[in-house]
Amino acid sequence: MRIVRLVPAALLVAAAPSAPLRPGLWRFTNTPGAATLDGRALSELPVSPPTSETVCLTPADADAPARWLARDLLGDCTLTKTGMIGGAVDIAGACPASDEGRAPGSLRLTGRYTATSYDLRFATDAHGENGTMGFAGAMTGARVGDCPTP
Repeated sequence: MRIVRLVPAALLVAAAPSAPLRPGLWRFTNTPGAATLDGRALSELPVSPPTSETVCLTPADADAPARWLARDLLGDCTLTKTGMIGGAVDIAGACPASDEGRAPGSLRLTGRYTATSYDLRFATDAHGENGTMGFAGAMTGARVGDCPTP
């Protein structure tokens, strides 16, 4: 005779892994840093001031946190690495070449996260007729509450 134990559904839900970022209303700030051309700093290139925004992280977005974090950098790029494990972020992407015969561009996000905050560094590069243009900066975010109800 076989004994079958039934586990209450609530316990199964509690045991399921949660998304790295908790759904809700998030305030984030993007701070542009350096701009380079072929590795040389472009001090004459105007770098915009930090921008802040508040956005709702839906449960569906929380299921794909790397895509959500990279959303402002993605454009027509494809994520090739979506690492978010144990508080560490390592996200990378490949971007189509700007012109035929040029190397593809890239994006990278690295840093730390908790369920309610993140502190990341970003870097992008694109290859064009004038050389390789790079941009780098920081992105921080914090959960500030629940999303407004529609």
